[in-house]
Amino acid sequence: MIFKNTDQKNFCITASIATFLFYFPLILNNYYYRDDYIRLYTQTPGWSEYGRPFADVLTLFLSGDWQWLPDSAPFFLLVALFLTVVSACVSLNIRSIPFNSITAVLLVAYLFNPFLLSAYLYRYDCVLMAMGLTCSLLGWAYYPGSKLKSAIFCFICMGFYQSYINMFIVLILIETLFKIYNGDKIGAAIKYVFKAIIFAAIITIIFYFFAKLFILEYATAKSQFIFQSPKGPWHHIAVTTENAFSRYFGFLSTTGKVLYGMAICVAFTQIQLHFYRDTQFEKPVLRATICSIAFLFMLPISLGVIYGIVGDNGVPPRLMPQSIFFSVCIIFLIIQFVTRFQNSRQTIGPLTFASTKITWGLIVFFLLFPLVFSYILNSAVRIQNELNRYYLHRLATSLEKYPPEKPAYILGGLGTSIYLKDTVQRMRLMAIMIPHGSDWLFSSQLKEFGYTNITNLANTPKAHELVRQLCSTNKVPDIKTMNYRIFDLGDFLFISLGRKSMCLSDYNKTVELGKK
Repeated sequence: MIFKNTDQKNFCITASIATFLFYFPLILNNYYYRDDYIRLYTQTPGWSEYGRPFADVLTLFLSGDWQWLPDSAPFFLLVALFLTVVSACVSLNIRSIPFNSITAVLLVAYLFNPFLLSAYLYRYDCVLMAMGLTCSLLGWAYYPGSKLKSAIFCFICMGFYQSYINMFIVLILIETLFKIYNGDKIGAAIKYVFKAIIFAAIITIIFYFFAKLFILEYATAKSQFIFQSPKGPWHHIAVTTENAFSRYFGFLSTTGKVLYGMAICVAFTQIQLHFYRDTQFEKPVLRATICSIAFLFMLPISLGVIYGIVGDNGVPPRLMPQSIFFSVCIIFLIIQFVTRFQNSRQTIGPLTFASTKITWGLIVFFLLFPLVFSYILNSAVRIQNELNRYYLHRLATSLEKYPPEKPAYILGGLGTSIYLKDTVQRMRLMAIMIPHGSDWLFSSQLKEFGYTNITNLANTPKAHELVRQLCSTNKVPDIKTMNYRIFDLGDFLFISLGRKSMCLSDYNKTVELGKK
């Protein structure tokens, strides 16, 4: 028998349908996305140098050949989706969580994950992120029963994608909050979460030194403890906190933000009602305080309290799949709130569910936001890719004037398609996830046309030096179009992307050069 019990079968069916609905447009149109172009050109994994050695092993194995990494899309995506479904169902089965209306809805809320969608947009990286997610879930599932199995899975998880250890921590936090919400002893619950965090910290320290065997110097910022932040841990926490809320609400339109804001208020109210009106648990004030604070700060906590990408830049959405548990908590508390008012004379337990039109209507309404986002994003990626392709052909045609072996530096970026202007203004997460025609993207894509000697200059001292030199001498470009300019500087070419003059950018500021 494939399924050990009816609950496992029902979870699997629910998860499969939800995953198919959410990722259907991505399965149909598995476009090339950002880093895909460099892997398509090199046909080598290259993740070990970022401290992810297990990723190289997995992708080479799945490619059917240990010598190279061909483009087998959408095979990697299908494997990633299979792992997503199986890991969720197996974890629920290990924890003996029963199948009912509430657990089914919360499972769907977890799978309708815009941040995991961001990870699965990558043709090659999707499978290693899915494996990292799988190991993190299994690490949580085995934690109460077998610390050894849990430690192994958490360690392997970091070998695929370091930041996904945060999924384990968030799940432990939610489990602790549920214990407190359900009336378990506060001391035991707090002790449980602190032991788990220490457990995760020990694994992280061990992996940190293990990764040193593989990671290259330029990639160390992708795998550090938060106290290693150049400006200090508090600055890092401030950056991640701002990112957490802006990224999370970014998948919503203006109306969606208002409605989700109202939903958060309702969820917060339900926590207070649960402890002050509906139950007779000991220390209700302390319970309500713990649950309220943890609920409100769950988003920044989900981005990492120990380990992650450290720096001043924005947090990529692909590092945030665990943030979806904030939505899971909101939906759970809304169900509790609605059930409470429809069963006012009955005792309301954590898994009590009023199966009415109002309840199901609200559930469908809030699940519709992330579902529609998936379809909108797929169309947006297609539109932006078409525009990028047009710019790429124009640029490649202009470069035919020069020898293909001549070195070239590229800097700048091209804007968002006019068809997407309103969309990205309403959904700020969309603006981050669509693949803009940037310098690093074009430096990879131009290799298709034989220009293999093009270097991306973004955020380098040489970029400041060249821009200041060209602007101070009022150098006239040899080729000038509305969207790019090409300067022939003798030994090499300099390509400036964008409609805005590079002389008006930060690269032409002396103070910025000093910082670099």
